[in-house]
Amino acid sequence: MKVHQKEKKRAKFRVSFIFLFIILSFTVCFYFYMKGDFDASKSASAGNDESVLAVFDNFKDSEKKVINPVQKSKPKDKSYFKDIFFIGDNRMSGMYNYGIIAQENMLLSDSLSVSDINNDSIPECKAVYFMIGMNDIDKIEDESVFDNLGNVIDALTEKGKTDIYLVSLLPVSAKYESDNPGVSNTMIDSYNSAFLRFANSKNVYYLDLNTMFVGNDGKLQESKTEANGVRLTKNAYEEIGDYILNHIGE
Repeated sequence: MKVHQKEKKRAKFRVSFIFLFIILSFTVCFYFYMKGDFDASKSASAGNDESVLAVFDNFKDSEKKVINPVQKSKPKDKSYFKDIFFIGDNRMSGMYNYGIIAQENMLLSDSLSVSDINNDSIPECKAVYFMIGMNDIDKIEDESVFDNLGNVIDALTEKGKTDIYLVSLLPVSAKYESDNPGVSNTMIDSYNSAFLRFANSKNVYYLDLNTMFVGNDGKLQESKTEANGVRLTKNAYEEIGDYILNHIGE
């Protein structure tokens, strides 16, 4: 009698299993590869975007144009005066006499001309205010009178840390005009117009104090000056201080 041994069943080998395994492996590897590449690209793109924005911001700052005369702004407190330097004639001495600006923060002289200004006389500070020109108003037809001041401004702006303000000359009283025939409010107005044009050409700030002090007759209001027609009243100097604090360029 023949005895038939049962053969063990052999696992069927199917090519489709291998093919499916390869497909799944490739899909998983491709997914992680693409994910890593996308994250790297995204990071690089973000970095590039930031670089572009930074360059654009710098470009905007370098091209920023000031708007003159400076308009009313959010007021600064009086500590602002500790880090500015004011250059003008002795008519402004009341600013330190009445404790508005410290004397060491001012350079005042009746003989001061636009051509006399130099960088050696200007300390490092937040802002410089130029209220000069009374000795130059007879030369205003030739606006090259501002050339030296332009060189001073260029040297200051190269440092990039100092705001520059050109301040209009104040009107003079009727008494001052009669006592000083070489100076008139008409000449002062012409000078201030040229000073404003110069400020715009240099892209620096211009403060129009003249308008605040001029009367309907085109002269300094009598209420703003003392009997001699030259020196201003205490209230007038305080008004100048308040005006500066409330007209800060952006």
